[in-house]
Amino acid sequence: MQLYKVICIAGLFASCQQPKSEVPSSSETVKDTTMATIDTMETATKSWLINAIEGHFANDNPSMESMTTKRYFEYKTDATNVGYDTDGSLTEEAFAEKWSKAYDVKYAGIGVGFLISGQDWNQIKVTQCQLLSKSDKGIIYSVVLSDVGNNTNYKRDITLVSKDGSFLIDD
Repeated sequence: MQLYKVICIAGLFASCQQPKSEVPSSSETVKDTTMATIDTMETATKSWLINAIEGHFANDNPSMESMTTKRYFEYKTDATNVGYDTDGSLTEEAFAEKWSKAYDVKYAGIGVGFLISGQDWNQIKVTQCQLLSKSDKGIIYSVVLSDVGNNTNYKRDITLVSKDGSFLIDD
């Protein structure tokens, strides 16, 4: 009985094996897998970014905190509040000193909102989302946000990073 089990298992194992002639070379497999991964990642990040931005503005401007890294949220909050006479607001110099190691503060959008400078908008749509570059630091897209009702466009370069199986804006 024991011998019978061993023969059955060996036969089952052998029948599940692919003939060597049908197995692609390791370099072909790696190349195909890498290209598929890159294409999938680009599609996923682009789709996520468009949905996140349009959803953000369609939902009466909910907190940007859910779509940004914690650090970027703090940075943009500080940038928005620079110069206001409130507790915790920074001068432009103090803002630059605090954030210049992490971000290029000349693009901070001091005193303006998140993603667009307009305070009143009609309907924000992403009308362009083009990959600019990829690196270990993130994926950068050139994005045009259009306020359809007010006929206004905002060009932004947006950096995405991968976080916990999703993506977040980090610049």
